[in-house]
Amino acid sequence: GVPVHGHTWEVTAGFPVGEAEALRETLQNFLKRFDHTHLPDSLAWGEDMAEHICHALGAVKVQVNRPLERIYAEYSL
Repeated sequence: GVPVHGHTWEVTAGFPVGEAEALRETLQNFLKRFDHTHLPDSLAWGEDMAEHICHALGAVKVQVNRPLERIYAEYSL
């Protein structure tokens, strides 16, 4: 097969007041689904990834960042 290389994304999500602590583990488990996988074309861009995470988890704001490449994207409701 074709060698695969990966990128490290940092994800920060903001949740409604009072829900952040309860949803921290949910966010971590959700993100594990994407670890070491080929992302679908619909999530190829940081903005798309942030929007997907925001809607899937009920966040009010999501930031995705690839610090080594200085790529940053944000989505908020």
